[in-house]
Order: sequence, then C-alpha cells, then structure tokens
Amino acid sequence: MASDIKLNDSSVILEGNVGVGTNNPARPLHVEGNEIHSGGAGAGFSFSDRNNSVFVNNPSSTKGERWVWYATEKTARLWCGVDHIQVRPNVNEQNQPGTVVISGDLTVGNNLTVNGEIQGELRFLTGVSDKAPDGSDIRLATMVADTLSVSNSGSLSRRRHFALHSDIDIPNNKELLVINYQGNYKSGVKIEGNVQVTGTLTQASSIALKENIAELSGQEAMTTLQGLNAVKYNYKADQQKEQRIGFIAEEVPDLVANSERDRLSPMDLIAVLTKALQEQQITISELVAEMNTLKQQNGAHQS
Repeated sequence: MASDIKLNDSSVILEGNVGVGTNNPARPLHVEGNEIHSGGAGAGFSFSDRNNSVFVNNPSSTKGERWVWYATEKTARLWCGVDHIQVRPNVNEQNQPGTVVISGDLTVGNNLTVNGEIQGELRFLTGVSDKAPDGSDIRLATMVADTLSVSNSGSLSRRRHFALHSDIDIPNNKELLVINYQGNYKSGVKIEGNVQVTGTLTQASSIALKENIAELSGQEAMTTLQGLNAVKYNYKADQQKEQRIGFIAEEVPDLVANSERDRLSPMDLIAVLTKALQEQQITISELVAEMNTLKQQNGAHQS
C-alpha cells in the first residue's frame, strides 16, 4: 500500500515486510528462490548480532556486533575488523577440495577427521583440571617429512616434547619423550611398561658429550661388585607376574646409583663388571706366572 512507503531524501523507507517471490513475507525481507548479490566496491552481505537491534556502522571496533560476508581475490571472507574466515577454491585442480583459513582458535565439539597433512599447530584439550585454565592439552606442533613434534601444557616448551597420559613438571628446553607416566620426571625418555625393539639399542658415548673423565680404579670396581646383591623379583604392575632377575636400585653402591636411587643404568654396571674382570684377569695372570716360577724352581731342585 502507498502508506507503507516513505521517501526520505534519496532513501526509500518501507514499513512492514517485503516479499520477493512470495505474497506472505514473514520477515522484513523474505525471498523465495535464489538471491544474487553483485560485485563491486563494498559488495557483500552484512549482518549484525541478533542481540543488537540497531545498525552498527563501524564493525571494525564492535568486537563481533556486525559481520560482513564478501568475496575478493577468488576468496570468500567473513570479516569483522579483520578476515576471521577465508574459503579458497583449489584453482589448480577444480575437482579437489579448497582451503579454509581461520584466523584464531578452532574448537571442535565432536569428531575431527583429517584427510591430508596437518601443518602448523593442532591442539587437543583433555580437561585435566589442575593444568591450564582450559584444561591440559596435547599439541601437534609440526609434522614435516618424518618429524613429529608434540608438546603438552605446563612448563614444557612447545615443539620439543611428546607426552601421553603424563603429569609432569619439567624445565623448559629439555628434549623429552614421556608415555603413560604419572609423577615427576626430569628429562630423557620414560616409558611405564615394556619396550620391544626389533633392532639395536645403543647409548651415546662419544667423548664430545662427556666431561670430568677419570679412570675407574680396580679397587672401586671390586668394592662395588661385592656390594651388588642380585635378586629375583616381578613388577607389581605385571599381571603375568613374570619372574626377573636384577638389583634393587635403593640398595646398590653409590658408584652405580642415580641421584633419586630409583633406577639403574646398564652401562654403569657393565663398566664395573668390565673393570672387575680386568682386575681378576691381572690377578690370574700373576698367579699363573707364580705357578710357572714355582714349577721351574721345583724342577731345578729335582734335577
């Protein structure tokens, strides 16, 4: 009706609902069918927050009160001050999926399926209450070629750690692999359970990595060897109760004990055994020489 239309300078003001392709518009603008927005400077679809009943003229400072969905440079963009979401087609292979770029965090409330490569950082919140305010997390930081770097929250530095089911407090800049471990662990690799390797286990032993190098005396080795008490046991967590043999870390001599006295290094024990065997070999050689001398003396007396 004519009374529903008002002219105000160069503007046309419509009172009531306007329908395109429908005789019963249910909203101020109701379109039945396809809607086309042409290009040109300033082209785009602008919409405000539902909680704001007035038009927001400057969305760059409104913190999400008005958004603009537009396209430029063959990329669809959702803008509010900056482009928060960008959707790009695959211009080289049109039958392949395009790219979605999100400027900020992405929260997935259900499953996340990735068919392809992960580049950058992918963070998983695990909801452990005593960690960061949003819960503990595991971050897939980078995957380049054969390298996978993962870190968890706390004092660990990113892109240097791989931790699963862990509760650890470790200084930054420590190379670390922790799997299924609860407690305080300083550095290195800690696996709670058995390790099966088809190949060779080696321990770095280059002189370039060492300092304060000193000779292990035979007396130290023999004393330490005598202080080792070999026992039979099984691990409490082993449901099969498989019998093993070894030593009790709290009971070994100081020379082969670590600072916490809760674990042992096979290399330390091998070094002690090697030195002790060398000392025993020296003793055996001396005894053989003495026996040969006595035989010679006894033969001389008999002749």
